[in-house]
Amino acid sequence: MKQSRDRRAGARLLATVTAVLTVATVPLVATPAHADTVRSLSWHLDSLRIPRAQEITKGAGVTVAIVDGGVQADNQDLVGQVVPGKAFATDVAPDGRTDPDKDVSHGTGMASLIAGRGGGTQRMLGIAPEAKIMPAAVGMAAETMPEAIRWAADQHVGVISVSMEPLSPVVSPLLFQAIAYAQQRDVVVVASAGNKGEDSLSQLAAQPGVVSVAATDRKGKVWSGSSRGHELAVAAPGVQVIMSVNAASSPNGYGVGDGTSPATAIVAGVVALIRARFPDLDAANVINRLIKTTTDKGQKGRDPYYGFGIIDPVKALTANIPPVDANPLGVAAPVPADSASPGAGNDNGDDGDSSAAIKVHADWGSLLLYGLGCLAVVVVIVVLLVWLGRRRRRHGPNPPPGVPGGPAQQHMPPPPGQWTGPPPGAPGSMPPGYVSPQRQQPHYPPAPQQPGYGPPPPQPSYGPPPAQPTYGPPGGAGSRPHQLQYPPPAPPGYGQPPTEQRQPPPTSDR
Repeated sequence: MKQSRDRRAGARLLATVTAVLTVATVPLVATPAHADTVRSLSWHLDSLRIPRAQEITKGAGVTVAIVDGGVQADNQDLVGQVVPGKAFATDVAPDGRTDPDKDVSHGTGMASLIAGRGGGTQRMLGIAPEAKIMPAAVGMAAETMPEAIRWAADQHVGVISVSMEPLSPVVSPLLFQAIAYAQQRDVVVVASAGNKGEDSLSQLAAQPGVVSVAATDRKGKVWSGSSRGHELAVAAPGVQVIMSVNAASSPNGYGVGDGTSPATAIVAGVVALIRARFPDLDAANVINRLIKTTTDKGQKGRDPYYGFGIIDPVKALTANIPPVDANPLGVAAPVPADSASPGAGNDNGDDGDSSAAIKVHADWGSLLLYGLGCLAVVVVIVVLLVWLGRRRRRHGPNPPPGVPGGPAQQHMPPPPGQWTGPPPGAPGSMPPGYVSPQRQQPHYPPAPQQPGYGPPPPQPSYGPPPAQPTYGPPGGAGSRPHQLQYPPPAPPGYGQPPTEQRQPPPTSDR
């Protein structure tokens, strides 16, 4: 009885601490000794029947490109799993095999979920432990995400996993061209739906042909922070998911977090299993097999919360699925034939003059039209102000509010949906100088400009649980995984937390 009260008190305490953030999460509490292992805390493996799926294939022969900050190749669960990639930032090793994220080791955590090699109950087992990871490392700034995606598409990978979210509220032609280029290269692109909990997906996830991923909890209910949209493809476990991180992020080398980031990595691992099991399938049929074998949740058929449903890896590897001629999620607009990928064919990390190449591919025509439109708006505003000024001089000033003949003073409420979060520097807050984007309306893409990219908006910061049970993973005797913030805290230019969380409707299995 006392233990139950302690658990409730711990949950209330953490909920209070994280109230200004996106969602409160119950902290890890003392559990029986037999459950205190990395394997037993990997609930997503049992929920998706991964041990059964790995009896069929473990992903051998497939390489997964991870577009993220970087991947720590010498992590205890990734030794031998990470092949040389490429860095698109200066804060990462040239081959991408270091992780500059000291807070939560975001890229390393995603890699461990995909291809952690396992080796016992105290080690991290990934979805596809015989697949390889190739980092396309964009560091902690991520402005080079389009270039990283295009480069990865040229490296003969089977899937590109992007658990980062384009932050700019302005649509980027470069990003869309990169997605189209990857699709033309027969690569499956998997992207996180976003962690704003709003009715619009991230720009990347909303693109035609992209496998966008929502997050669910142990009961199969969609996570309240998971963004929603009619373009959503599938859902996967993303709440209280354990993953391997670096010592700088957690003394024992493991952490637990929520978000569409881990859900995306899990789906990317399942795609690797499908490509290993059916090596002759093109990307369109791999995606078709993934979505046709989901477990339907929420509204019947495809819906904005679950997409087609929660993934079922075993069915995806065993079901008889008729072939299709095109990607069932749509196809991005084609890239011009002369739009070569920056650094194409360069496996050694030498990109040449890639910065010049990426500028050539910008949609300058659209940007010019947009600039002319802005100029026209400015001219109209100036003319209107001049007219109003002349009108006031002719008719005299208006009486002040509240006097006879004057308009009654109006008390207008603040616009709905504006975020009033913690001050700069508080846990989970945005850095100084960031301007919050306006809440986007679904299905209305903004005008194109240059991109700003970064990890999805921050989710709750999770501190160590109040009671430390006996735990024993390598890196710290008698310790347990740290509660991590997934996605990581945002450097300058990153997104804002949501204004509010709307709970999804009750779900039912069919």
